[in-house]
Amino acid sequence: MANFQIFDPYLFDAEMRRDFDDFNERTGEAFDYDRVLSLVEDENIPLHFFAYDGDPSRGWCLVGLEYDALTGERFVLGWLAYSPRRGSLLGQVYKDLERLAVAANADYVEIRTRLDKMASNCLQSGYCKAEQIMRKRIK
Repeated sequence: MANFQIFDPYLFDAEMRRDFDDFNERTGEAFDYDRVLSLVEDENIPLHFFAYDGDPSRGWCLVGLEYDALTGERFVLGWLAYSPRRGSLLGQVYKDLERLAVAANADYVEIRTRLDKMASNCLQSGYCKAEQIMRKRIK
């Protein structure tokens, strides 16, 4: 079984830029790779890129360790997951995020998505819908 390991996205810059372009095209998102990198570089924001056996060509996930000041709970947040083959990472990502949460002494795992298929897969993997976010763009 492959190991989910932190990797340095700068060592795979061209590949990561291509993956972000493909991710944005598939999902209709507009994630700016350089902006994401600046967040990863910020020592005050605990974000890391993980890949299987440290090889992002097989797929990667951007993961953060968050703290909810209202409840006092720590959680692992799966921000983005990408695989060149659609759906090939999903089952493994859920298990690995849970493993990372245990290692970080977190209380739970949270996955945020706009994709209906990802939400369905989460629900089928034991996740529950915790809240709804309503957003209205003003600019």
